[in-house]
Amino acid sequence: MKGATILCLKEFVSSKYGLDVWNRCVSRAGLPRNIGIVPREIIKDEDFMKIVTELSKEISMKELEILENFGYFWVINCLSGRQIYYDVVGIADNLRKYLEIYQAIGQPGGYRRPPRGRPSKVNVAFISKDHVLVSLDYDVDVSYIYVGILRALADLYKESDVTIERSGYNRVKIIFG
Repeated sequence: MKGATILCLKEFVSSKYGLDVWNRCVSRAGLPRNIGIVPREIIKDEDFMKIVTELSKEISMKELEILENFGYFWVINCLSGRQIYYDVVGIADNLRKYLEIYQAIGQPGGYRRPPRGRPSKVNVAFISKDHVLVSLDYDVDVSYIYVGILRALADLYKESDVTIERSGYNRVKIIFG
């Protein structure tokens, strides 16, 4: 993950539970206090999860709930300043169109290439017109984050007739209608 993800996690934790809670979680996770200070810094997926695990203990909430809430927070509070937001969310008028555009990112001849030629860690596959499967290529299960992200996007598009749920390790299913 990139440092920007950790910075957003810090913003999420600090805004909801206070900076002291963030500092305790990072310390208990055995990570440097300045983790993620550089937005493009690469952070191990496991280090991200160490912080989430410590937060889970600190606030007595299941990790999966924290991850889903963080995903939603990320879209509403952190993602809007990122280029991908403007490239995709800014031109799509519904969640299905967003997913179609996102599916094309990084594909040969697609909408745009992934940064520095790295393959995307997110694969969007249309199983049918109304059934989409998102597969994630991370070292840890981040499917709950993507459930939150996709639910936030559905809310931004004011879509209520969509079901978004985890469909196994690093997989999310979206059903329209």
